[in-house]
Amino acid sequence: MTMREWVLKPGEMKPLARSGMLLLASRCALRVEPWIPKNGKALWRDNLAFVVAEALAPPTDPKDAAKRARALSDCGADACNRLDSTDEPLGHAMAYAMTTLATAVEATALDERGVRKLVIDAAKYSASLFAVWAHAGRVKVRKGQDAVEVSAKVVWGAIRHDIAFMNVLQARPPVKVADIRLPVWQGAAPIWAAPP
Repeated sequence: MTMREWVLKPGEMKPLARSGMLLLASRCALRVEPWIPKNGKALWRDNLAFVVAEALAPPTDPKDAAKRARALSDCGADACNRLDSTDEPLGHAMAYAMTTLATAVEATALDERGVRKLVIDAAKYSASLFAVWAHAGRVKVRKGQDAVEVSAKVVWGAIRHDIAFMNVLQARPPVKVADIRLPVWQGAAPIWAAPP
């Protein structure tokens, strides 16, 4: 797998309208949901529902989106700071989880062109969480395999698989959180898909 495959390209999202791209960002957030800080669960649920609802609406108020995104980012940063001396990888993973959803929230205030860039960023944050986890030795792989490469291949494969799924969903409004909560992994979830 080359580094070029570790990022979404704008052309890959060509089948998606603004609504589908926001739903894709929601799926990226759901994939990292197991890492949200305990004190951020209500904030997370509220904002995930917000992104899904706003996906099929005109761009939202930028001030509201920015306020929501800041609250998510602050929660992730606080968790990261608290764990800095005891479990740094877990703290960073929590920060990436909250930043993924914060980026999706920010995207709700933009038109189709602006949304594309932030959805690519949300996918990067989501995948970066697993890279941090792998670098910390918490992704177990067979001897001779590279944990970062293995996790990246699985995560980016799942994100790309979601594009077709979101293309179908965007054509069937209304869409609810339950509609995007189908398994976020192709087949069984990897053992490293959640903290122990």
